[in-house]
Amino acid sequence: MISGWRNYANQPYVPFISLSVPNGGGWQGGPADCGSDPSQDNLNSRALMYEAFLIATKMPNVELVSCLGLAGGVHPSQRDIRGKRMADLIKAKVYNEDLIYNGPYYKDYKIEGNKIRISFQAKTNRGLKITGGNHLMGFSIAGENGIFKWADAEIDGSEVLVWNSSINNPKHVRYGWAGAMNCANLSNESNMQAYPFRTDAPVMPEDPASILSGKQKTDSGNSFLCKTFFNLKRNYAIYSLDGKCVADNLAGNDLKNAGYQKILPLGLYIIVQENKSSLFKVIR
Repeated sequence: MISGWRNYANQPYVPFISLSVPNGGGWQGGPADCGSDPSQDNLNSRALMYEAFLIATKMPNVELVSCLGLAGGVHPSQRDIRGKRMADLIKAKVYNEDLIYNGPYYKDYKIEGNKIRISFQAKTNRGLKITGGNHLMGFSIAGENGIFKWADAEIDGSEVLVWNSSINNPKHVRYGWAGAMNCANLSNESNMQAYPFRTDAPVMPEDPASILSGKQKTDSGNSFLCKTFFNLKRNYAIYSLDGKCVADNLAGNDLKNAGYQKILPLGLYIIVQENKSSLFKVIR
């Protein structure tokens, strides 16, 4: 959508600020297991929606303001707080004011023995603390089998250590993912909630079109990309993030049905139309 508007206006770098959907008031207490099974949350549409907001920030001049912790609803209240957060973002980005306009945003992870260390983006990692409850909640961890279990976690300066005593070789961590959203309670000195993340998310290229270079082969191994890629008129082609063509020669309605009639699995794809690329998220 952002690419489409920029192409229409012929302004490829016009700034965009997106506002994430609120989660209905933030931490709501509850049991340490957050009331759900993390092993069943792999393709939760709510979690994928929040992830899509964050993925969009990889595009140039696209920023995200989090509404986590604010009241929900189709026409939510607390609009003054939303406006202030957006204003603070502009002050920080345009006028270089030293302001924190978001909660902790995930940056990277490092495996340290039977624990995983999570680091957060600069400024958003100031004054990490627990908001609600007496211990960190909302973290899950997986070992080599990829099955997530609820995890213990502790704040270590500007980072967080995550572990589960039953997992000796941890591989990935998730936070606030799906059912854990309203019991996740990590925040920063501005009392803003940490944004949901998973370390096992698909790797998103800085430029989605970069994987469609003509160098990736299709599953057949004997042809390059979709047959319509270099001869698109009003038709669409769909590519997975590894550069493989999953469908081509689609009209607009076919493209819509591919997502909504379960032709495509849940996940992130790249749509190409007339040699212009954009992201396409199937979340249902």
